Amino acid sequence: MQSNNELVDELVRRGALTTPTIIVAFQAVDRKYFVPSGISSLAYEDHPLDIGYKATISQPTTVAFMLEKLARHWLWFRVDYCIASLYCRGNGDSTGC
Repeated sequence: MQSNNELVDELVRRGALTTPTIIVAFQAVDRKYFVPSGISSLAYEDHPLDIGYKATISQPTTVAFMLEKLARHWLWFRVDYCIASLYCRGNGDSTGC
């Protein structure tokens, strides 16, 4: 995939994203801003990426799965913040968003 829109479209097509507010948030938070420039060509791949410092950026499907599960229980959470938080910090702190 070559763009954030293509990534989001693929996640929707596969059923990983179904909640409209989460889809909009995924469209607004571009994964390329959380990927080091040396691997920016991989930003829209659906797998975790090494971002240095013994850390990875989470797989988009994993982020979508967690937010979709969370949305069923707490509709008031800030989706855009959670996506940025999960992309930035990875799955280890996912409950903190």
